[in-house]
Order: sequence, then C-alpha cells, then structure tokens
Amino acid sequence: FKAGETRQILANAIRNKGEAGLDGLYEEYLGLGVINTNVKVGEFRKLMQAGSELDGSPRQFFEGLKGYGAGRVAGKIYKGAEDLYMATDDFYKINAFERELKTLKKARPDASINDLKREAAEIVQNTLPNYDKVPPGVKSLRYLPIGSFVSFPAEILRTSTNIVKQSSKEIVEGLL
Repeated sequence: FKAGETRQILANAIRNKGEAGLDGLYEEYLGLGVINTNVKVGEFRKLMQAGSELDGSPRQFFEGLKGYGAGRVAGKIYKGAEDLYMATDDFYKINAFERELKTLKKARPDASINDLKREAAEIVQNTLPNYDKVPPGVKSLRYLPIGSFVSFPAEILRTSTNIVKQSSKEIVEGLL
C-alpha cells in the first residue's frame, strides 16, 4: 500500500459523500483506535505540562511567554508543529490500517468487513507506537532524573514483541 493509495481512499470519501464522508471515515478510524494515538506528541504534551507553572496546558505555557514578546507566536508555532506531526503520524497509521485490511480481505474473503476492520485496527495498534498502550507506571517514570521520554523506548519494546507475534501468526495461518 503506497501513500498515494491512502490519499485516493480519502479523496474517494470526499468525492462520494462530501465532507460528511470524510468526517465519517475520520470517526471510523478514531473509533477503531487507528489514529490520534501518537506517542511522541503525547510525551511532548506531558513534558510541557510538567514544566508549566501555569494551568498545566502546553498552550498556556507558551502564552505565558508574552512578557518576553514571544507568547502568541510561540503558541501558534507549538500548535502548528503538534498538528503537523499528528497529521503525519495519523496518515501513516491510516496507510498501515488500509494495507492490513486489504491483506485480511484477501486472506478471509468470507469474513464480515467489520470483523476485518477490527482485526486490522488491532494489528496497527499493536505494531505501531501508540501512546494509549503505554502502562501508567512507565508514563510516571518521566518524573525521574533518567529523562522525560521513557514512553518511546517502552513502545519500541512492546511493538517489536507484537511484530514478532503477528509475523508468527501470519506465517502459521498462511497470510504472508
């Protein structure tokens, strides 16, 4: 599955059902847990909250820089960078989901599409970094002097293990 195919899926959703179609597709991906689960953005947000002496929100932290003449611009830059990173991450997760769904449709042509979508979403959640899957105990380690970004290495271990498990399952089932 190439990035162009994912763009085509999104374009078809707009063409066939307008903005409502794209919104529906977005809601479906969100409901399946495919998108909006970025480990790096989540860790960055938590780091900013921990460093903020204001209300704890990253945007408020940047807005607090107003006294230094940089608040509004810095807040907009932060929001823009976060949105861009999240969109890129979500795009590649959508791409992985559609690729897995295509493989599962070929392997199990008689299965219901909803079952196949749930399975494809589970594969993506288990094999790509997903902040929602980091255990609370690991997340709390960011307050220790060893560093702030402990969730990412934990996710690398979790996803690596799941990739091996998924590969083994697909080899046994003849999906590869």
